[in-house]
Amino acid sequence: MTSLRIRLLLVAAFTAVSVWWGLMFLGTHLPVLPHPHVRMSDKLQHCGAYLGLSFLLLGVLRAYWPRSLKTFLTPILIGAAYGAVDELTQLLVPNRYAELLDWAADVTGLFLGAAAFAIVDWMFLTVKPWAAQQPTESTSPR
Repeated sequence: MTSLRIRLLLVAAFTAVSVWWGLMFLGTHLPVLPHPHVRMSDKLQHCGAYLGLSFLLLGVLRAYWPRSLKTFLTPILIGAAYGAVDELTQLLVPNRYAELLDWAADVTGLFLGAAAFAIVDWMFLTVKPWAAQQPTESTSPR
């Protein structure tokens, strides 16, 4: 990959994480609006939001760090700390409440996002031996 292409991908990855995280913050710190007719468990919303956060954070981290347990645990720890602070600061917003089960859903989403990224990383971001270019007869030494 060219240097310019790599830089553009990193800018896109950083932008995606920033926008996602910003939307998560807004979504949890605006006063509660009347519920729509179609209801979805707020635990599923928490899980999905933090799944996306973990996945996107890992996309950025893997650009700089090798595949390791530390790499996959870092967004989980960052996200869990943010989720705890997020729940506590919701107490300052009218009609919002802090719930331990919401934080548990956040952490569950973080683990699921890391697991999903690990699968994508293993399947698509690893150079497979059969994908490596084989020397042709005309270029191989005799």
